[in-house]
Amino acid sequence: MQKPTEQEMKTIGAQRIAAIVDDALQKANKFNEEEIYTQIGTALTAMGLEAEDYDNTPYYLKPSYKLNFKDAPIDSAKIFLDKVSEKIDDRSAEQQGKGFWDVFRGKACGVICKDQELIKLIKESKLKEAIETALPSILILLGMTNLWIPVIACLVTGLVMMLLKVGIESFCACTEEK
Repeated sequence: MQKPTEQEMKTIGAQRIAAIVDDALQKANKFNEEEIYTQIGTALTAMGLEAEDYDNTPYYLKPSYKLNFKDAPIDSAKIFLDKVSEKIDDRSAEQQGKGFWDVFRGKACGVICKDQELIKLIKESKLKEAIETALPSILILLGMTNLWIPVIACLVTGLVMMLLKVGIESFCACTEEK
């Protein structure tokens, strides 16, 4: 796996990564999977995104509706603002979060779990360090490195809690399935 550049790490921020991992470690057992899926789905909806579920694309996310800022910037801005300000139904958010988790797990496993440093930490049962090692790569895979944006922090915290729920060892078992 390609390591984040020094500039990417500065943008992501080691302290923010540690804070998200600590928060997720504390909360993972307090929430069930459905609640975590709802958090992920709500964050995606707030950003106007959904899972990119085509296997032949490296992307994880796509806009959840069509916008044309080039030819119709004012109409597109209105559509965007209307969509992101809608009330988000919990059931719909849960379904969207689960769908994204499935896409994320399928696409990211092979990339994340090829990192030998991560594998070593997993084998040594250093879960916190393993998640901290994986998190910058997860963010880069998602094309999101601005953890100071609350909705991105919410999405990433949900992903980390799901990694903790399923177990990073189980998550990385996908490399053995292929």
